[in-house]
Amino acid sequence: MIILSETIILSELPRRRQKTIRYELLRFSDFVKHPELINHSKYSSIYIDDVNLFKENFDLFLKMLSANFFKRFSCHDYEGLKFIENELKNQANIQVGLVDDFQNKDRSYINIDEFEKTELVIPIAYSSWNVQSSNDIPIACYYSNLGHYSPFGIIGFSRISKEFLSKVNEIISEISNNWDSYTELDKLILISNYLQDRVQYVDENNLSEGKKGIYITDSNGIDVNFNVHNPEVTLLQRFGVCEGIANATTLLLNNPTININARSVFGSNHVWNVVEIDGKFYQVDNTWSITRNESQYPESLKAKDFTSDYLLLGSKKMAELGHHNAATILPQLSDDDYPREKINERQKVLSKQVRFHDYSQPVFKSYLKVNN
Repeated sequence: MIILSETIILSELPRRRQKTIRYELLRFSDFVKHPELINHSKYSSIYIDDVNLFKENFDLFLKMLSANFFKRFSCHDYEGLKFIENELKNQANIQVGLVDDFQNKDRSYINIDEFEKTELVIPIAYSSWNVQSSNDIPIACYYSNLGHYSPFGIIGFSRISKEFLSKVNEIISEISNNWDSYTELDKLILISNYLQDRVQYVDENNLSEGKKGIYITDSNGIDVNFNVHNPEVTLLQRFGVCEGIANATTLLLNNPTININARSVFGSNHVWNVVEIDGKFYQVDNTWSITRNESQYPESLKAKDFTSDYLLLGSKKMAELGHHNAATILPQLSDDDYPREKINERQKVLSKQVRFHDYSQPVFKSYLKVNN
């Protein structure tokens, strides 16, 4: 169950503080109750919490636009965002974001091309589900921050192309041409195995931090910058950081072919996934499966053999591990881990068809920096 945090109302503040307050959450209904917020707000992203109320007070919305500070408006209701697009007479320099409903379903009702006066942004988990667009799809990579619904893009990857989605489908077919024969657990194991096999953890400027220290890579002239956050680089060039790896996980799992409900999660300066298996949501960290794998290539943040240590963990285990304090809105998560014996049993069965050891060599040569 998703719960919004309380909004601090302007009239409740001492007068001397009214011009400096920064709100944790602003809903459009707050502006209806307190129109003076337009002149005092320091927060540019607004959640439309009641579409009917919004329609009845569209003039107030226009006043907000004339203030030239409010740049992002989010809503759970696609038709609410279409209402903005249809009612605006002129182009507005704003983004309108569709908030994730955590469902895997056909999204052909979404037409990016119809948004000409505003820019529509949709959750990355929707992108493979028949969204209509003649160009790249503007996406939000890891949903919405706790305290406010603000599903907008990130540095390095805020749009996804049809060509890349086709490449994702090719990868899915490369892994297996008969996904219907696998259980949900099988599919997750196979996707994690694929990423552990191929991807090397490489951070910006070829300096990557691991448990043992700083790893320095030689990219041999290949650009290693903000692109490490891009799942396209993760999947096609086989290197990247947690953001690219987690969003690659979402794209590989969350599509009509594999149809696993997977979402990306941000928090603790890290990105990982929540994945629904057998009706419950667990947490998955394919980045740590690579960087904290007991079997790695020497002086490299690259797995050599498969590990399931960071697959389908419950909230209790994640709290013990640390570095996984989610700052994004999530569905109800399982407290307990998925039974490890079931994971081990399915991996043993799958190993008759798929290789889980002797992984691909690292993409880049690297060495561990020695501290003097």
